[in-house]
Amino acid sequence: MRATSATRAAALAAGSIHSALEFGDVDLLLVEEGFVVVRALCSESGRAVVADDARAGMTLLPPGRDEVLEPLVDSRVSAVSVGDDPLARALLDELRRRREALGAFGSVRHVVRVRRRLLQLARDHGRVTPTGVRIDFRLTHELLGEMVGSVRETVTRALDELEADGFVRRDGHAYMLDLAAA
Repeated sequence: MRATSATRAAALAAGSIHSALEFGDVDLLLVEEGFVVVRALCSESGRAVVADDARAGMTLLPPGRDEVLEPLVDSRVSAVSVGDDPLARALLDELRRRREALGAFGSVRHVVRVRRRLLQLARDHGRVTPTGVRIDFRLTHELLGEMVGSVRETVTRALDELEADGFVRRDGHAYMLDLAAA
């Protein structure tokens, strides 16, 4: 795996807020000086969760949609590109998946967290069918609860609500998501 550092570097003032738009197609950020955090914003609750942080000498993903980067002290970051290396691309995808999963905890509403996790599972592991996206593995309410930080009973109520809205339906051991209802 070969990473090539780009020439783009930026000085970031403590407390400034930076969105995904400022970083374009950057793969990673190398923190040369300072300390920065990436906050995942939850539009439903207005809360934010720190989904990542890095100090000098560390790398992190640039902020994605619904995320912002904030330096806690004056900092300097440089853009890093990993090129077309398939292993590096796979590692970046895995880092994005994990950060997205952490970001879901910004919602205080369990139904929102369950919905986000189901969408992530559908995107990462689902199979497109004529009636929606099928999550085709055994996903118990208890396991889904552990994925979103809720107890089984709360997940059951959230799934009942999502089913009433037409977003999800149980099909044996699988779940079918109607993305038109998303």
